[in-house]
Amino acid sequence: MGIAKHRGRFGRVILALLLFPAIVALLSEPCLAGTFLVRTAGEISLALQKALPGDTILLNDGVWIDQYIQFAGNGTEQAPLVLRAQTPGQVVLTGNSRLDISGQWLVVDGLRFEDGALLSGQHVIRFTGRKGDASNSRLTNVAIINYNPKDPSTRYFWVSLFGQNNRVDHSRFEGQNHSGVTVVVWRKPDVRDGHIIEYNHFLNRPLGTGNGFETIRIGTSAEALSDSGTVVQSNLFERTNGDIETVSVKSGDNDIRFNTFRQAAGTVT
Repeated sequence: MGIAKHRGRFGRVILALLLFPAIVALLSEPCLAGTFLVRTAGEISLALQKALPGDTILLNDGVWIDQYIQFAGNGTEQAPLVLRAQTPGQVVLTGNSRLDISGQWLVVDGLRFEDGALLSGQHVIRFTGRKGDASNSRLTNVAIINYNPKDPSTRYFWVSLFGQNNRVDHSRFEGQNHSGVTVVVWRKPDVRDGHIIEYNHFLNRPLGTGNGFETIRIGTSAEALSDSGTVVQSNLFERTNGDIETVSVKSGDNDIRFNTFRQAAGTVT
């Protein structure tokens, strides 16, 4: 009887040893990220109340008219919060649609803004909003095409970078004919920005009627003696003739490198 009892205990120990790796693996598995399919800017706001780092808010394919999207939240470096088109290029925002990116570790992916127009002083996409300026956030695989008002003197901006360490990449900016910079870094003289603008295609910007038709601008004259630390690299500028300053560098310690200019009459200034 003692031998049987001993064998029973031995068997339970073996079973525990066999199960232990499986239990450890199960406990170490990350929680599955959630996905929220949405159809309006209002539904995006509701989804953000529930979304956690690593979750994806998926915009339903189709035409979105007059939608003000406020993508405000916080992800983490390992688990960013994502706002993504259901199918890249098949979510078309138009009318007076615009987007705020506000918080940290956010990713916007695959949206298309086309044939809309805004009011003077607005921004098609800006890295600031309800949760303040964005940081460590990314705009990728996005297109803004012919987002022009009836009057070319109406001044607004296509992409406005606020905050620190944000990235704009692999996107297409085509056909801007009105006053206002295509991609602009808004900065404070005592803060280093650290943005990256890379692998984008800027094209078909006709000659403007005065100052303010640059394709990229980093700062203004007021901050020209302080460092931004922005990198503009590996972009294609094609027929970007809005302003004599194609890339206007109004700050210090920036890297402008590996870019290609085709049929572009402007300069890096």
